Amino acid sequence: MPQHHSDKIQPAAIDLVAAPRQAPGSTAADTSKRAGKGWLIPAAGAILLAILAVLFLAPQWFIPAPPAAVAPADTTPPPAAAVPGTGSPYSEAELAQARREAQDILAKLLAEQKGLEANQVELWADQAFEDARALALEGDARYRERDFPAALTLYQQALDALAAISASLPEHLTSLLATGHQALAAGDEQAASTAFQAVLTLQPDHSEAQQGLERATLLPQTRPLLATARQQQASDQLEEASATLEKLLALDKAHDEARNLLATITDTLAERAFDRAMSEGLVALRDGRLEAAATAFRRALTIRPGHADASSGLAQVNSRQQANTLARQLSSARELESSEQWRQAADLYARLRADDESLVEARIGAIRSAARAELDAGISRILDDPLRLASSAVYNQGRQLLADARAIAEPGPRLQAQTAALAQALAASQVPITVRLESDNRTRVTLLRVAELGTFSEHSIDLKPGHYVAVGSRAGYRDVRVEFQVASGAEPQVQVVCKDPV
Repeated sequence: MPQHHSDKIQPAAIDLVAAPRQAPGSTAADTSKRAGKGWLIPAAGAILLAILAVLFLAPQWFIPAPPAAVAPADTTPPPAAAVPGTGSPYSEAELAQARREAQDILAKLLAEQKGLEANQVELWADQAFEDARALALEGDARYRERDFPAALTLYQQALDALAAISASLPEHLTSLLATGHQALAAGDEQAASTAFQAVLTLQPDHSEAQQGLERATLLPQTRPLLATARQQQASDQLEEASATLEKLLALDKAHDEARNLLATITDTLAERAFDRAMSEGLVALRDGRLEAAATAFRRALTIRPGHADASSGLAQVNSRQQANTLARQLSSARELESSEQWRQAADLYARLRADDESLVEARIGAIRSAARAELDAGISRILDDPLRLASSAVYNQGRQLLADARAIAEPGPRLQAQTAALAQALAASQVPITVRLESDNRTRVTLLRVAELGTFSEHSIDLKPGHYVAVGSRAGYRDVRVEFQVASGAEPQVQVVCKDPV
């Protein structure tokens, strides 16, 4: 450490051994006591001046020496101290400040250097690192010369240079990774391994480099597979090429070239399959094989979802199928009409109208079939129970049904038979039939809605075919009710007698 003289500040001279002047009136004893203690004050002042001089003129005596710089410290003896009396407390304070700042920067510089050395800077920025160290060594020289501002500047430059080297590490790693990937693409196992290993040397946990190194070790297996796939593609053995590439990707799923080639081959195969499906669909559509055409167009849409041509082809198939279905249903409805199954025909026409209200044939057919169904049902109800014609309302209805039936221009066999049967039933319903009633001559007999017959043993009456009710009453006996019907071709006998006493 440089030696400094403490005589730069010259305090005033104080005679520490001269006897002090006695105050008037003091005794010899008092004077002796003061003489014994009076030296303490000047001595304390001298010591204080000495301390101040040391603090201003030589602060470095109390500041620890700086830590070792990037290069080993120079052990050359320091230059001679400055000539006493040439400095000042202010300038010395500036030097001390510069010295402290230099020490702070030096600490940061050493930390930056340590980090770079841990990242093996000599492998990727050796020259730049040496240049930065040279700046630091030059700063050391200025520091030893106590040129602290110059040392401060050089240390800062060295620190900036090391920081720039640290900042360049990501770019260097990116460059190494790019080199490794290029080597992988070229199939150069050695170059790829070297590049990725260099990254792992700097950052052992670098996942991309680890994956790249693993892929590089697979090149002896993947290179031949890729070459085989290319040959198969060139020979138009696309299915075989696809299988080979699938095997390659099972080994190296990150192989971009294999994936891209597989995508190209897959697209080509899909296009061919699409063309075949479309061709099959169009031929089948032309030949009227609609199910086969629909299957082919659906297969084409599976390969190319939403493709306009395939969608159009399938729409044509659906349209024809709907038209065929409609034609079959209309034909069925007409057949039902021909066989005079009017209710079934009307129901089928109604379903067709529900599907397409604009279908004229279905609307007309529904109206025609419904009317004929009503006519058929009305005639059938009368023929099923012709005795109902005894009612004037039913008889009038029967006459109207007969007129409607006879108005049909081209009646079918069923309607013709119904018309004849209805006419006969209407005629027969108006021909009276003799009915013989028997009683005990004590029971009063009433033929409901016909006449009060009174008491008799036998009574004959002409009645039109129909359903009748005879009621008998007798005092002291329970009334009786006898229902009977009158039909053509028979003369019924009816007995009305009250037999049960009350």
